[in-house]
Amino acid sequence: MMLYPVLSFCVGTFFLYTDIRSILAETGCGKCNHIILLIFFTMLANADDWVEMEVFGKEHENFLRNYLELPNGIPSHDTIQRVFAMVPSEFLESFQRKWNEMSNSDEGD
Repeated sequence: MMLYPVLSFCVGTFFLYTDIRSILAETGCGKCNHIILLIFFTMLANADDWVEMEVFGKEHENFLRNYLELPNGIPSHDTIQRVFAMVPSEFLESFQRKWNEMSNSDEGD
């Protein structure tokens, strides 16, 4: 499976179809949107917990920097968990629904 086009699509989709920046501005977390994308990427790679997400990020850090602004490097698993907890569940459900709709729109082509 070629991961690069998938990541490009994820980044574009995330920033095009979401209002996460305004949601996170209220929390004071300027780069949290990039951590949320890291979480999404790791979930696509079947990471099952916060530690696996941190490990995935560190293993692929050079590549992920092409898509994400991570001025302090890959966040710790504790930070990843805290950022995830700040995101309203409604946003996550909406983003997942939009992702599924766009992923399924190519079926049959």
